[in-house]
Amino acid sequence: MTDKEAIALRHSVRNFMDKKIDADTVERIKQKTKELNAESGLHLQFLEDAGNTYNRLLSKTMGLASA
Repeated sequence: MTDKEAIALRHSVRNFMDKKIDADTVERIKQKTKELNAESGLHLQFLEDAGNTYNRLLSKTMGLASA
């Protein structure tokens, strides 16, 4: 099975609340991410609204869009 076939067959259901995370919590998440990156050498990122980013990535992976 190719990666594209696996993605097409995968079924995932997520339910998100239509509510933004409060500013204090966002700041704590960003700070913890920064600490973990420094400790591990990784480059983790916190995206407050990843909807469009996720959709573009999925489209690119499925061969539906370029760059």
